[in-house]
Amino acid sequence: LYNQIVYKHYRRVIGRWPVDRLRPEVSFQKVVQQRMEKNFKLSSSEPEEYVVAKEVQGIVPAPVRADAKTELEQRLMSPLSHPTYYRELITELKEAPERSWVGRMVNKWKGFLRFS
Repeated sequence: LYNQIVYKHYRRVIGRWPVDRLRPEVSFQKVVQQRMEKNFKLSSSEPEEYVVAKEVQGIVPAPVRADAKTELEQRLMSPLSHPTYYRELITELKEAPERSWVGRMVNKWKGFLRFS
């Protein structure tokens, strides 16, 4: 019974984990799936299950109040030194996988030639 609960937690974590769009060949889901198969096939003793359960609790975050989370995100996402840095970074990471060769070269040259 305990083993099934831990297995369900792992499945939930794998289902909710975002896919890395910049490195699709590296998959956290595959690594965790392989580890699940190894641990759940070989584990027959309770201490190993306890260790696995503690690992799952470390992966799944504790519930946080929505207003405190929003306030924290706002403070973290806009540092005083450069308030728009993280927003610009997120948009850049979203655009990067779909960018063409020409677009990559244009951005490269923009990095070389900075007029400020």
